[in-house]
Order: sequence, then structure tokens, then C-alpha cells
Amino acid sequence: MFSLKTKDGPLFPPASFKAEIVTLPGVFDSENEESTSLVLESIEYVPQKDRKSLPEKSEQCLVVLQDLYQSATDNLSDRGYDPMAAKIQSKDWQAECIRRKVIKGNTSASKKTQFQRIKGELKKGELILVDGVFVAPAEPQDEG
Repeated sequence: MFSLKTKDGPLFPPASFKAEIVTLPGVFDSENEESTSLVLESIEYVPQKDRKSLPEKSEQCLVVLQDLYQSATDNLSDRGYDPMAAKIQSKDWQAECIRRKVIKGNTSASKKTQFQRIKGELKKGELILVDGVFVAPAEPQDEG
């Protein structure tokens, strides 16, 4: 995240934040349930990699992974678990890319080959993190 507007001073350095939902003890809503609030925690800033030269299918697969990861973190948060524990299996990412028709082919082998090529390209470009069978976006959301 960049601050592009300052008055009479230099631009602020870039910063990154992680959003976390917290329960407000002793504060209840109209349905007598504990209220929650969004808290931003400062995290290490990592510059966004250059995605301008990324092929369209690779960009689309990256968006699918970001969607899956966001859904997993939201699900964990909603259940009171640490959203940083979210994990996406590569096979689930591949299946979702196929389901959304980002990855197409006549055979399962051709779809697998296409997916592995894209996965390798995204890993080489440092846009995804691979840990065994698990994969995560290097930047979970594109904050543009």
C-alpha cells in the first residue's frame, strides 16, 4: 500500500497490513451477540512483483488461487481460528482452475501439463509460495 497524498512533506514509505476480526469483550449487538471489529496489524512490506508481462491464463490461475486462499482465511476467521493457518492444496487449485474453465484441454493429462507449466511460471516469478503439496499466493489480495 502506498500513500500518494501528503501535505508539505515526502511520501510515506510503503506499508502492508493484515486484517483480522476481533471480538469486543463486553460489547453486544442488537441481537445480544458479542460485537466484532476489524483490526489492522502491520506486517512486513514485500513489493508486488511485476505482473504486467504475465500471460492471461497465468493471471487467471493466480486470481483463482487468491480467491481460494481468501475463502479459506475467511472460513478460519469466522470459526475463531487463526486465518494464517489457511492452506490450499495444489490439486484443489488445479481442480478449481479446471472448473472455472481457465485450464482447458481434451485430456486430463493435457490439463495437468498446462497447469504444471503455469504453476512453475508463477513460482519462478515469485507470485506463489509452494510448500510440498500446499500453495499460497505470495500476495493474497491484489490491493491495486
